[in-house]
Amino acid sequence: MNVVNIRLEAELLAKLSTLADLEHTDRTSLIRSLLRRGAEEVLAEKALVLYSKGDLSIEQASELADVTPWEIISMMVERGINHAGTGDELRLDAKRRLGELGFKKLAAML
Repeated sequence: MNVVNIRLEAELLAKLSTLADLEHTDRTSLIRSLLRRGAEEVLAEKALVLYSKGDLSIEQASELADVTPWEIISMMVERGINHAGTGDELRLDAKRRLGELGFKKLAAML
């Protein structure tokens, strides 16, 4: 694990300390968890924006967000983003997922 030093305002540090107490954890673990969640959320939002602009496919958006294509589609539905991927794109995704789940013969039929 790498070490990163940052400067924080006193008010933010106080809020983090309060939250750490409420979560029954140390402040460092809390900050690490919040940074991880924040990075994941920002990457997911960026993936959705790039998909909606036509810059990414569903597969590429899911890879950027580090989620499954089904999860990225679910995020699109939650946010009202049109997720009508091409038939080929959806077929290839279904084929890949079936293969991952061990249904190789069924995947080959698609």
